[in-house]
Amino acid sequence: MLKKLVIVLFCQSLLLQAETLNQSETHPDRQSSGVSAVHHPVFKKWVKNDINNLKKQVAPVMKMTDSRLSELLPRQSGIFFVICPTPGCGNPQGSAFDWTPEKPSILTCKFCRNHYPSVSHPEQHTIRVTAPSGKEITYSYYLAPNGRKHYFSAGIEYRKAQYFSDKAYQLAQLYYLTGDEIYAQKAAVILCGIAEHYPDFAYKHEFPYKATQWYNGTPSKMLPHFRTSRWSWWGFMDVPSQLILTYDLIADSQSLRQYAKTKKIDLKKVVIDGFFLEACRGILRNPEKPFQNMTPTFWNGLAIAGKVTGNQILLNAVQKGIENCLTDDFLFDGFWQEPSYSYHQQVVRRLEHIINCMNENSKQEDHLKAPFHLTAAAKLLNQMVYPDGRPVPMGDTWMIHTPEKAAGKRSSYLIPSVGYAMLGSGATQLHMAFTSKTGHHHYDTLGITFYSHGREMLSDMGYTHTKMYQFNLTTPAHNMVCVDFANHYFRDRQKGKGSIEYMDTANPRVQIIAVNAPNTQPGLTHNRRTLFLIRNGKGETYAADFYELGKGGRNYDYFLHGDADHEEQFHAYDAAGNPLLPVPHPIVEAKYLKTWKAPANNKDFSQVNNPYFAYGYMTDTEIIPYKPESAFLRTDFSAESSTCSIYIPLSGAAPAVFHGRTPSIRKAKENNRNIRDFRQFICLRLNDPVDNPVFSTVIHPHQGNPAVRAVERLQANLLKINTGDRTDYLFIHQKIPLRLNGYTVSGRYGYLSFDKTEKLVNYHLVNAKIEGVADSGSPETRDIQETSGVSTLIFKGNTVSSPAPFIKIFNPETGIACGYFVQSLYDRTLTVKGNLGIRKKRNEDNSALSYFPHTKMPGKLQITFSQHVFR
Repeated sequence: MLKKLVIVLFCQSLLLQAETLNQSETHPDRQSSGVSAVHHPVFKKWVKNDINNLKKQVAPVMKMTDSRLSELLPRQSGIFFVICPTPGCGNPQGSAFDWTPEKPSILTCKFCRNHYPSVSHPEQHTIRVTAPSGKEITYSYYLAPNGRKHYFSAGIEYRKAQYFSDKAYQLAQLYYLTGDEIYAQKAAVILCGIAEHYPDFAYKHEFPYKATQWYNGTPSKMLPHFRTSRWSWWGFMDVPSQLILTYDLIADSQSLRQYAKTKKIDLKKVVIDGFFLEACRGILRNPEKPFQNMTPTFWNGLAIAGKVTGNQILLNAVQKGIENCLTDDFLFDGFWQEPSYSYHQQVVRRLEHIINCMNENSKQEDHLKAPFHLTAAAKLLNQMVYPDGRPVPMGDTWMIHTPEKAAGKRSSYLIPSVGYAMLGSGATQLHMAFTSKTGHHHYDTLGITFYSHGREMLSDMGYTHTKMYQFNLTTPAHNMVCVDFANHYFRDRQKGKGSIEYMDTANPRVQIIAVNAPNTQPGLTHNRRTLFLIRNGKGETYAADFYELGKGGRNYDYFLHGDADHEEQFHAYDAAGNPLLPVPHPIVEAKYLKTWKAPANNKDFSQVNNPYFAYGYMTDTEIIPYKPESAFLRTDFSAESSTCSIYIPLSGAAPAVFHGRTPSIRKAKENNRNIRDFRQFICLRLNDPVDNPVFSTVIHPHQGNPAVRAVERLQANLLKINTGDRTDYLFIHQKIPLRLNGYTVSGRYGYLSFDKTEKLVNYHLVNAKIEGVADSGSPETRDIQETSGVSTLIFKGNTVSSPAPFIKIFNPETGIACGYFVQSLYDRTLTVKGNLGIRKKRNEDNSALSYFPHTKMPGKLQITFSQHVFR
């Protein structure tokens, strides 16, 4: 309730600021209420010192007469999402069109290359709209047979505004670099011409594949999420920043003053107040919580406008917004609230840009410093990068090379509040996502990816605007288990976030992570995944995957998807190395796909949460037959001189093993018509299990000669792996002692490695023991008394028997759990590495997350210490 009140008060203050802008003197060269003197240019450091390239860019405009240039300028609001009417066109959201001044009345689709309007697609219909100026504006459109209105001419107007804004700023930069007034003259024609017509720009709402909505006059109420726009297609981008920067560079030129005088244009009234500040007033009318991933874009526009016009009201609004955003909408470890690398990057880099913008032409003592939390957020961008320079594919992340510089030392990491972890080092990385679903998310809790030998061997498709977007969201599209053919649940108190149970990266030979997410499968008692990453003495690596689920479902499908970037060859072998020939077989019965239809575009979500939806995309499916007595079978995904071998033990409850293909969008370049590639997948299926199902596999990347020779499942939670010169045993949750090569072992997590003589060479135990050899001790739990500062807590009772490298903090009432690596422990005072992110006062029953989502946690707050020992 308090947070809602804060949001309302903040929005009311923004509205008051918008009204104040109407009343303030806005001349940039005068001092008045809320306005300071400006010495232009403010943003001279942003000028690109590349005269030759700039001249090439503005050449088409320089050839025009001023009158011709003026004729071509936009005179009313444009439309971005025109939608190409050509059937089957690959234009993903209907926004990809070209416009050139050489053919000013034609809009060309970037995908099918058809031109509009045309004889076959004429604009024979019109609609009349009253602009904020009071003038009646006419928009023409083509009415398609399906009833859709295609505003081709308005699409041209939109692209004119983009084109000439670019040219104006390029011209202004040339004026600054050369001092030649001819460039300022051309820039002035564009700036004054657009500003003069800005009052006739109507408000509208446009969105991919939805009907455009026009507003008469100035709307009394804006749509949620800044969806009412005027200059751009989204209200967040409605400040004409490039033209404000243009004014900044030519403000003191003779050409601007002379041109304005000739055209009888009052620069203060028409350009500054009637255009720049009116655009700011429009965006500030949005009556909702301002903190979204696009909010920094709107702040950036306000900051530029505030600096160039000297309007301190705008600058104060931006500064206050940034301060609130960093505590209200970032998680405690610095990650943006949405579990997506791309959107985290967008928000962080834009906030940094805004701070730099606010500091332009300011005295050193007045400079804003990047808050610590923003610095921490920026570091994550360098950390969460694949060895090839691409970001990790969490949620809606564009899988293209990021401009971020990958961290030099790529060691294992945990980002507890967002729910993401990586095991590995150097060129091999095993990732797990267990994020909350708070925007731009996928149904991927407990999903993994595996990068090795220069490629993403087990992949996550990431983000797309093509018609494949809906499939990419689904649980079966990720490397994880799908129960009863449906996406996992995420509308619980934790919004689908998994709870980390343990992570261990201290041993270079053995690394472990375990995460439980029963909340995503509410019909099951547990839904837990434990990963071991094992590195042997020869540098070979393999991962052991234990995926435990509770009974309650009828069908359990364990998916692993191959490389999405390279065409792979698939092969299957039995334990003796003999090839297995798959047999064509549907992965689901045809009756379940009778009504299935692939969405036509990326905005149709009508089927996404239907059971079996994802299975409609699976083609060329086949089942791999094997002999019941076989200890294991091996499947290979091979490409680029490397192979990802997956060993599937067959003893006990042996699964059916499927193979197939699903569409890959990586090479399509966002063209729906170019989705011709596929990625391989395997699916292990258990039907109506008698016991709690456990999937166990060994995943081994190599370059053609696998180090792993054999895999055997001795018990549901016990694997034996033969690597030629070694025999490894891996177990989890082994409560009953068992004998391995003459040793009695038990406990939570364990790794034992024997040489050819059956000598125990290496081991790694977590709350486990090898009788007579090593005992790491049992987990110990304490109640937390209070937190102190950013990273420290004090717990009740006695200190623990031995230091623990990893702790889990848990609130039984809400189920919230976070894991941390320990920095130091002295008596009952513990300090974690990084931010604790929790507030608890002594003698108070409640605690709370100190950052987004600020969840209150009633009752006890407990800490569990997990000890390990290894050799």
